[in-house]
Amino acid sequence: MTSTNWEFIDHVSSVVTACANLALAVYVFIYSNYRDRKNDKDTAETFERTIKIQSFKDIIIQPHLQEILFTFENITSIESKIVSLPFIIANRISINESVKSNTRLLRQKFINAVLLVDGTLGHELILLMDELTDTITFQLFNRSVDLSSFAEYDSLVGKKISDTRNQVLAKLYSYRGK
Repeated sequence: MTSTNWEFIDHVSSVVTACANLALAVYVFIYSNYRDRKNDKDTAETFERTIKIQSFKDIIIQPHLQEILFTFENITSIESKIVSLPFIIANRISINESVKSNTRLLRQKFINAVLLVDGTLGHELILLMDELTDTITFQLFNRSVDLSSFAEYDSLVGKKISDTRNQVLAKLYSYRGK
């Protein structure tokens, strides 16, 4: 081979290398721009979601937190009524109405507001409160249990009240939006 052939091959290989470098640079540029735009979009969505969640907690949960805790304190206070009052049907009805009234007020003042923001969370809270009310109602009118016994009351009603309160608070504080 002559030196002109080698020079030609050298020039061609330089051109091929330059084209490959150019193609790689264009690919890296396009991929970087795509990834940056995607990251910017994800960051903006995350920021917006964080603001919505914090607003929900500041506007809906925080102002009603004392009300939620007060409702559960009122429901828990049925223990003293069960122990102190004669356990006749009229007293059972009165205690049951008190529980229903407390859960109804919580629903009207708090859970309905949650429903407007997130229907799924609101329905979960309604279900928890309905299960609590049903359990208390069933146990109040269950003739085979003696709720005036602290151990029986605590295992059948007290634990359910405490568990429901903890589940409601856990759902509210672990809420991450729709």
